[in-house]
Amino acid sequence: MKNDGGWIMRKFFIVMQMIFATVVLFSCSQSNDEESTKCESKLDCPFGQECVDGECVKPGEGGNDNETVDDAPDTTPCDPGDEIDCYEGPDGTDGIGICKIGKKKCNDNGIGYSECVGQVLPEKDKCTDNLDNDCNGVINDGYESGAEGCLCKPKTSECLDGENIIICNEDGTAFTDAKCDPLQGLTCSNGACDGDCSAGKIGINYIGCDYYPTVLPNSSQLDFVNFKYAVAVSNSNSSEATVTVTQNDNVIVTESVPGNSMKIIFLNWTSNSNSTMTSIKQNEAYRLRSTKPVTLYQFNPLDYQSGGSYSYSNDASILMPTNAWNKEYMVASRASIEDGPGYYVVVASEDNTTVTATPSPTGNKDIFAGAGINMDGTGTVVLNEGDVLHVASAGKMDGLSVDISGTIISADKPVQVFGGHNCTYVPYDQTAACDHLEESMFPIATLGSDYIVSAPWIKLNTVKAVMTRIFAVDEGDTTLTFDPPNAGWPATIFGRGSFVEIDSDMAFKISADKRILVAQYMKGQGAGGNTGDPALTLAVPVVQYRNNYLFHAPVNYDSNFVNVIAPGDQKVLLDGVEITGFIPIGSTGYSTANVQLSGTNQGNYNITSEKPFFINVYGYGDYTSYWYPGGLNLIPQK
Repeated sequence: MKNDGGWIMRKFFIVMQMIFATVVLFSCSQSNDEESTKCESKLDCPFGQECVDGECVKPGEGGNDNETVDDAPDTTPCDPGDEIDCYEGPDGTDGIGICKIGKKKCNDNGIGYSECVGQVLPEKDKCTDNLDNDCNGVINDGYESGAEGCLCKPKTSECLDGENIIICNEDGTAFTDAKCDPLQGLTCSNGACDGDCSAGKIGINYIGCDYYPTVLPNSSQLDFVNFKYAVAVSNSNSSEATVTVTQNDNVIVTESVPGNSMKIIFLNWTSNSNSTMTSIKQNEAYRLRSTKPVTLYQFNPLDYQSGGSYSYSNDASILMPTNAWNKEYMVASRASIEDGPGYYVVVASEDNTTVTATPSPTGNKDIFAGAGINMDGTGTVVLNEGDVLHVASAGKMDGLSVDISGTIISADKPVQVFGGHNCTYVPYDQTAACDHLEESMFPIATLGSDYIVSAPWIKLNTVKAVMTRIFAVDEGDTTLTFDPPNAGWPATIFGRGSFVEIDSDMAFKISADKRILVAQYMKGQGAGGNTGDPALTLAVPVVQYRNNYLFHAPVNYDSNFVNVIAPGDQKVLLDGVEITGFIPIGSTGYSTANVQLSGTNQGNYNITSEKPFFINVYGYGDYTSYWYPGGLNLIPQK
């Protein structure tokens, strides 16, 4: 017989469990309602909840005044395929900011509509997109603190006082601190550093307000006591410039340079003055800052004669201001000899600057390893502000085995690069006396494909022959043409970093189908003219020529010259006096003149023309010389 009583009892307990569960669920719902979040829109509510009468509730749950949200399926009769506008955002937000209405489509059975498609609803404002994301009519909530992660308008800045400035980062989430450098005459105004030395006023050329003079290795035979390292500061402004030189944040000297004048500043030699080994010299570079834009040249050493003795190992470099520094350079140096190595030097202006060296694939690689540079010339080095990396070639005169010319220097932050030699011969078989070489390298981005070169004079109407070295800068072979043409000169450079060399005493134009670097090496005393000795300069691409230059030529040399290359139809004025005696250069439309300098005005000169032109400056003494480009623009080329 069946046990009907047991079945009835089981049924009773099941019904009671269902009732209990319903009561608990209702109680929890009531508790959540009591603790519900206040809201103005759905944006203020947790995920999955709606804003009903100022409180966040789950869909279908009631709000105040016993109102409910009807989430039952839409059963409105309609014509299949018909579309109507729809928008589920807060009233008054559609069409504001990013918000827009969507469309609902009538179902195929003609009863009810689909979900709303294509609508854009409000969301939290962002800081980086310059949009009104929350559709309140204010883009990015005015960049006010309190927007989601938003502290400031990206890439904007604000003055805290006349010197300190805060800069909003790229995503608007944080500030960085900066200072307007008073040693460059800068003060903070309207959220930016302002003054004659501000970035927007000085342009990109060899004129600037922030430099790093650097002692480069010279011959160990140089008398470092009687002959001094010096910089020549040229102020072409009408008003006075205050110049301050520091080293490792210590003030070395402060000088005033009157308007339209030049001043020589002597500085101490450093530990790198006769170095022959690869090394990093920490905080060794000088830093020179000016309250007005100036030009700067360094002389190593300045004088040829002192106290009845002679230096016999000189050269000079034009210096690049930090606003013209770049991240990639090619080195022009010279092969090692028994008296010393060729070298390059890299200087950083920012901490944690990573420098990478890549030797020419066709060059000879034998480096004094050290400081992160390997024997094969490869390597990566980290420099801090003011650090000097000196990389020296190894080897001797035995077949000229080592020449680090063509090495590519790349960095993750702008740097300054020099090429040079402790003491070398030009040409190599003229060994009567060696001489120091140095020159500041031009950034690869500023190089061109057209150059005009000329030979220096020893004296009036007497030419000093030079070696002109042409480097391929870009990948692949580089094709060369010359004006005037010369059938014996090379027509191709095979591969990036490779070079060809021309022995000539004439002026000519070099044109290439790719970018090139052009260096000129003055021949030694034994190679002609019985005066002067090796010196290094760089030719300037025609595209970087200027209309004016202010330059210095030391007055105690036996003779000083300026070579001028200018359009043939132009008048060129040296200290207001027209230069004559120009000689046309082939069919180029340019002419050249060699002018011996008089030594007036303490060796300071001003030269101008209505159209862009170029100068290089050089001087001679017995077994010594210097040579440097008088200036250039440094505008990056496409």
